[in-house]
Amino acid sequence: MSATIIAFLGCLGGFVLVGMLSHRYSRGTSSDYLVASSSVKPWLAGLSATTGGSPAWYA
Repeated sequence: MSATIIAFLGCLGGFVLVGMLSHRYSRGTSSDYLVASSSVKPWLAGLSATTGGSPAWYA
């Protein structure tokens, strides 16, 4: 198998794992879906906003 296929399958497996864990720990309410039941730490929300707002070509 080539390295590309192995890397793709590894990423795919990671996404599946995150989805399974997310399903396991979700509460199934609209509040949980929209604001993560306010359980997200402020530094994590700031990191997400910072990295999501800067395009990759700025690096």
